[in-house]
Amino acid sequence: MKNKQIYLNLLAQMFSFAVSFIISFFISPLIVKTVGKETYGFLGVANNFTSYVMIVTVALNSLAGRFVSVYYHQNKKKETEQYFTSVFVANIFTVMFLLVPAMIFTLNVDRFLNVPAESVQDVKFTFALVFIGFFVNLASSIFSVATFVTNKIYLASIRTIEANLLRLIILGISFALFKPSIVYVALAMLGYYLLIAFTNWRYTKILIPEIKIKWSSFNIQKILELIISGCWSSITALSNVLLEGLDLLVSNLLIDASAMGTVSIVKTVPNMINQCMGSVLSVFTPQLTISYAKGDVSGMISYLEYACKVVALLMAFPISFLVAFGKTFFLFGCQQRTQVYFGGFLFCHWEVWFLLVL
Repeated sequence: MKNKQIYLNLLAQMFSFAVSFIISFFISPLIVKTVGKETYGFLGVANNFTSYVMIVTVALNSLAGRFVSVYYHQNKKKETEQYFTSVFVANIFTVMFLLVPAMIFTLNVDRFLNVPAESVQDVKFTFALVFIGFFVNLASSIFSVATFVTNKIYLASIRTIEANLLRLIILGISFALFKPSIVYVALAMLGYYLLIAFTNWRYTKILIPEIKIKWSSFNIQKILELIISGCWSSITALSNVLLEGLDLLVSNLLIDASAMGTVSIVKTVPNMINQCMGSVLSVFTPQLTISYAKGDVSGMISYLEYACKVVALLMAFPISFLVAFGKTFFLFGCQQRTQVYFGGFLFCHWEVWFLLVL
């Protein structure tokens, strides 16, 4: 039964990633061609700004699911509700605290970044929608633990597929009926996050109905415990930002918006590979947490070894493809005049891509 659950979760997660990949890989070139790479790059910058904020919030939220899962499977309802409620309340206060700085930055984004004069309004609306989506995601993040606690990751995958289809519908309608704008891309992502938040809340009601938000369960000590335990996650998030989260901002400030757009486009494939790895890894985490909560150390070690083999096997395919056929693949793109998507010079010089991927 356990293996069946693993395969079901893995299959659903891979299918979900495939849908996301298809949408991003084939829709992004059309968006770039329509709105221009200079404007498109600001979407990546806006998303990078949310990753800067996540350096602080990840310390609280990175281990919330694991703590809730451990106490849930140990049948400690009081502690489970304390962690659940405390994280929810802390995230709400974090959103309220960040709301004013986000508004100030959005209204004055052209003073902080090099924004083409004709794109200022679109960029402001884009940043506003991206920040709203981030706040929705942050405020509702605790509800995502329901599928984690019950090891029903396939439900989360179905939810992601539905949200991606909604994003595709919003993009299609917006670009068909109105003047093409990067704002619609951010609007589609907001719709994505809203559907994710609603579905997570519904799953919580269905999968773990006995766990509820009770203001009497709020405990500041639980928040401090999570922050202390998750501080290493913040350090990891900071290292990721320093490694790959500042390139768009630096390109904009030190060169121009066009260079920033090129870098944003070039990072598409490496980002997809990272997302694929994250999707596969997330399948195995719930069962590892459940085994730990039940004190099954030998089972946890055996399962971890199995997970490492599966992850290595699955990730070998996309990386091997780039190594073996990268030159042919990228040069074919240049011959077909798809430099708009693949980033011109960097696209044709495939060895730069391998450096980015590795």
